[in-house]
Amino acid sequence: KTHPCTCLRPFVALPAAMSHPAAVACRRQSPLAFFMLAAIAAVTMVMTSNPGPAAAMASNYRIRVCEKCVGRKQAGGFNPMPTLLEMKGEAAAAGWPAPEVEWQDCMGGCALGPNVRLVEGPYALPVVVEGMEAVEQTYKAFVQVSNEQQAQRAFGLASRAAAAGITAAGPKDSSKVDG
Repeated sequence: KTHPCTCLRPFVALPAAMSHPAAVACRRQSPLAFFMLAAIAAVTMVMTSNPGPAAAMASNYRIRVCEKCVGRKQAGGFNPMPTLLEMKGEAAAAGWPAPEVEWQDCMGGCALGPNVRLVEGPYALPVVVEGMEAVEQTYKAFVQVSNEQQAQRAFGLASRAAAAGITAAGPKDSSKVDG
């Protein structure tokens, strides 16, 4: 004989789990099974509401796209925003650092646009990322992001820097850089 709880699946919230038909049947037939269902639902709720360390680290960082460059159709009119948003979604789904992606007004380098910049903290300080070219370090932004590969490069380098805790002032722990 199969117990009604065999249809258990992850629940998003405890109240929803307790109103699930399997939970109702459990309450009636087996208090122990009901207790197990409640425990599973509670653990699932905690796990889904507690993002991993990668998400926590990335939450302090944002990748910004120059709205003015995109509006002016710099470098053939490529818009890096859709590619960056796709990469963010894929990274987050894999549990990797996924900084938020947002628009920013002019970054001051439209001649080299479209531009993408990693910023950190409440004051959105620009971060120079390892792997940037000299001109990008000068502008503190990824410049001439004019195709999907360049947008992927910018996201990859930016998310790696976010995971490492690189700030506008440089690495948080200088001993990690000398390694």
